[in-house]
Amino acid sequence: MLVLSVAGLSVLCLTSCGREKQPTVEKSYTIELMSGQEYSFVLPEDKRKDPYQFTIQGSHYSTSVITKNASSQQVFQYIPEASYYGMDEVVVTNAKEDEKPSCGNNGDSPFGPGGGGNGGGCFNNTPDDHYKISFNFVIRTASTSNTEVK
Repeated sequence: MLVLSVAGLSVLCLTSCGREKQPTVEKSYTIELMSGQEYSFVLPEDKRKDPYQFTIQGSHYSTSVITKNASSQQVFQYIPEASYYGMDEVVVTNAKEDEKPSCGNNGDSPFGPGGGGNGGGCFNNTPDDHYKISFNFVIRTASTSNTEVK
């Protein structure tokens, strides 16, 4: 009977972990900058520390990169073009297309690495969140007023 219960839970876990879409946390920020002013943002990490990539790159920047700081955290850095004023948008994500939840163990086994019945897996971990972050920049020059934006 115990063997059937463990087998049933294994099938249930594989079914639920293998078919659900990976959750994505979406955040949006509006940032006002002066033309040429630097902006940086420490990007949130998921459990696996997946790398971020651009889904929308800005159109009016001198610098728009994802780097790592001294603590190995991923950081988005942006500097608008020196002569530009108006709006710009950047979107970054660490989600991958069609990725399925790994249940915290890279999908090796419903019971965790090695297949043992007492570690990790779907029973102890929730699927790993991913992030999609939109940065909406309002770029001003010293001569533009609060209502003057392209």
